[in-house]
Amino acid sequence: MAALKLLVVEDDAASLDLMAELLQRFKAEVRPISDSQAAPDLIQREKFDGIFLDLKMPILSGFELAKLVRESACNKATPLVIVTGRDEQDTMHLSFFTRSHLLPAKAHRYAETGPTIGKDPEPVI
Repeated sequence: MAALKLLVVEDDAASLDLMAELLQRFKAEVRPISDSQAAPDLIQREKFDGIFLDLKMPILSGFELAKLVRESACNKATPLVIVTGRDEQDTMHLSFFTRSHLLPAKAHRYAETGPTIGKDPEPVI
């Protein structure tokens, strides 16, 4: 079986490194990029088996990139995962609107604090 080809777009270097490392443990070929402006070209040019997008990034947000993915010829049906530290209901609705899955806790926050189910969310700054 061929390795999954995954695109990870995340502006926070620590989160990007951690997500890439975790996905590589599953023997995936990971294309980590920290610049959301570089993502549209890759999305139009290369076919991915899955795309992970940070929600809040400078220039292009995860939702803006998700819209571009859904409009692209080669990735319009590619599974999308929106990764965010936010957990508001509107965020969930928007992710479903773009036919994305929502991962509401970033991996590094989970690693530091453990599961947060039943706990008050941290404020988003």
